[in-house]
Amino acid sequence: MDLRQVRAVLFDHDGTLVDSEFVHYQMWLQATGLKSDVFTEQMNTMYCVGIPGDKNAQYLVEQFDLAEDPESLISKKRKVTQEWLVSHCFPAMPGANRIMRNFAKLGIRMAIVSGSERFAVDRSVSGNGFAKYIETITTGEEVPNNKPAPDVYFEALKKMNLPASACIAIEDTQHGVEAAKAAGITCVAIPNEHSHQQNFQAADIQAVSLTSFYTYFIENR
Repeated sequence: MDLRQVRAVLFDHDGTLVDSEFVHYQMWLQATGLKSDVFTEQMNTMYCVGIPGDKNAQYLVEQFDLAEDPESLISKKRKVTQEWLVSHCFPAMPGANRIMRNFAKLGIRMAIVSGSERFAVDRSVSGNGFAKYIETITTGEEVPNNKPAPDVYFEALKKMNLPASACIAIEDTQHGVEAAKAAGITCVAIPNEHSHQQNFQAADIQAVSLTSFYTYFIENR
C-alpha cells in the first residue's frame, strides 16, 4: 500500500492502545474463582488473548469443568470488570497518545475497532485522553460476528464512509490481523508480550511498537 494514500488509521483496543491483557486475566481469575497456579498466565496467553470474551468463557467452563454456563460466567466477568473500571482505567500503551497526536497533525482520521465491550473502550478513551483524536468507536457488541470475522471492520468503514483501500489497521493479535485482512484493510501487527507467539504472517507490516511504526510510516510516505 502507498502510505501517502492513507486517510484513516483503525486501532484495535486491548493490547494495541491499552495494556489491558493482564488485568483481563485477573478479572477472569476473580470471576471463576480459579487460582493462578490452576489457570495460569501462560494458559491465558495461549488460549484467551485476542479471543472474544464469550469464547474465553466457553473455554474456561469446558477446560476446568466449571459449574456454570458460559453466559453466566461472561456476565460475572463483565460485572467485576465494570466495578474495577469505576476507579481505574487500562493504562495507555507506550507511544499511544503520541502516535495519535502525530496522526492528527497530518490530518489522518482515527477510530477504534475492538472486539471488546463498549463500556471498557469508552473508559479507556476518557481515562487516557484519547477522545480528542478518536472519531468513532466500533465494538464486537454491534455486529453479528466478532473478530476474527471482518464484521466489526466493515461496520467501522461504513461509519467513516471510507473504502478499505484508504485505511490501515493496527492490531496486536493473530485474530485481529485476520479480521482486518478479511475486510480488505492493510494491517500492521504490533505483537506484545502476551501475543508475540501468535502467527502474524498475514500482516502487511510488523513493528515492535507504536513509536517504531510511526517512524516507518513517516519514512515511507
